Amino acid sequence: MKPDRTALLFGSLLVLTAVPPLSAEAQTGSAQPTPVNPAPSAETSVSVPRKVLERYVGNYELNGTVATVSVTDDGRLTVRLAGQPAGPPLRAVSANEFVADAAGVRLFFEGDGPKATGIRSQYRGSEVVGTRIADGAAVASPVQSRSGAAPALGAGDRKEVVTALANALRQRYIFPDVGEHAASRLEAALATGEYDNLSDPLSFAARLDADVNAIAHDKHLRVASMSGPPPGPPPGAMGLPNADAGVVRADRLAGDVGYVEVIGFPPMAAFKPAIDRAMTGLKGSKALIIDDRRNGGGDPASVSYLGSFLVPPGKPVHINDIVKRVANTTNFERTSMMSSPTPVNFAGVPVYVLTSAMTFSGGEEFAYDVQALKVGKVVGEVTGGGANPTGPVILGNGLMAAIPWGRSENPVTKTNWEGRGVKPDVPVPAAEAFKTALERLGQPAVAEIAAASKQQVFAPRTTPLPGTETAARTLLAGLSSGTPDYAAMSPDFAEVTRQQLPQLQNLFRPLGEMKGLQFIGPGLGGGDQYEASFAGGTLAVGILIAPDGKLAGAMIRPGAPGG
Repeated sequence: MKPDRTALLFGSLLVLTAVPPLSAEAQTGSAQPTPVNPAPSAETSVSVPRKVLERYVGNYELNGTVATVSVTDDGRLTVRLAGQPAGPPLRAVSANEFVADAAGVRLFFEGDGPKATGIRSQYRGSEVVGTRIADGAAVASPVQSRSGAAPALGAGDRKEVVTALANALRQRYIFPDVGEHAASRLEAALATGEYDNLSDPLSFAARLDADVNAIAHDKHLRVASMSGPPPGPPPGAMGLPNADAGVVRADRLAGDVGYVEVIGFPPMAAFKPAIDRAMTGLKGSKALIIDDRRNGGGDPASVSYLGSFLVPPGKPVHINDIVKRVANTTNFERTSMMSSPTPVNFAGVPVYVLTSAMTFSGGEEFAYDVQALKVGKVVGEVTGGGANPTGPVILGNGLMAAIPWGRSENPVTKTNWEGRGVKPDVPVPAAEAFKTALERLGQPAVAEIAAASKQQVFAPRTTPLPGTETAARTLLAGLSSGTPDYAAMSPDFAEVTRQQLPQLQNLFRPLGEMKGLQFIGPGLGGGDQYEASFAGGTLAVGILIAPDGKLAGAMIRPGAPGG
């Protein structure tokens, strides 16, 4: 069975995703990874008393969103941005300074008194300053400032959202008992007035997200406001590198070692041509390093296809299963992911897969599969811990949810990495993983691929795919005028665009006339990225064309691509 395709607006981000039977894991904004810090930290970790850590617990307004700081059971800080999974535990380097090594982000807590009053986030010379806010306080987002304040939510609006979310949890969530528990908690909170003061959509979404995940503890289960900022890297961080359908680069290194970096798994139609070209360029390599540190996940079929390069050709190998809940029932269906023919094969050569704490979802599955099949070693950090494929649910009133409808089940281990992450065979800081893999292969210890490369054999293409520029211009003109050409879209994409046209028009209204459209590069999920310039600002635009020539999906957000 082939996956149906749909699209959704998420934080002014109209983005392609996949829904059952085979879903793109967290394509709705699944905890996208951030660039790995290029240099290992020389700082010594310190132990901070729990009493001090509890001073930092709470909500902070940070870069137009809500950052929630918590303490884990083992006494470490974590930070979760509204509508996103919690990040990995932070490493303390002083009583008020903490580091996310894999992301290269540094956080400082400030202010005297029983509770910290402020937070600073630093990343490669950039800094964002935030302040503590009360639970449920309204936050003005960057998107709102561009397009006017999001409409305030009344009692009827909040009831409509809670009802839609509770129904989705009961009808679709992969674990029915947990879904029922979470739905009942939301309804009870609404009935007792806990949400009465939450008229701001962003704050309401953040509260719903926190309430649901206090019960489910599922990193793919999210609630967010479509009037808020799109999901992305931590405040102050730069975007992901340029990639062609998830593939960043492939290189030949000294000693006939091949290297490839994959940061996402878009649908097979986009992923297969790119990864085939990259892996064919590495033909004859006597060892492989597969860099998974910035991989945020994607389509399970594409994950299995990458694994197909590492298993013996010929007889299909059982790589993974996706167990799906049949909506509105407590019945389940199983889809087995098998290996498939590849243009080259690396079975039997030493393979090292590099991971970080930011490796997530399908990125984790690949590392897990490699371990379970015993075709390679994992080097780096314990991964994020999200194994449940998810899909979008529109809740109304500008809110949406990502509801996991399935779970991964490895045919060897009969379980998955949910909540635990993938534990590396060789645990080292993410920034040292590449160097460590080279050392284990008997090669000089070089920290960066640019310095180690003898020949780059794959790079993202520099020209657009046929038809994407025309499709982008047609879409932007239609959204700006309020009359999109639905006949030029796939049925699912057209339906979601109809649902979200009011939010899109709020985004376009202050921009005015379009002045130009510039190709930036290929998109992470396939297709192409453009920068659209208007009299009143710019938009980053991603376009994906289906095989039949219709517009299958788009990503639209304020600002330039990568900004």
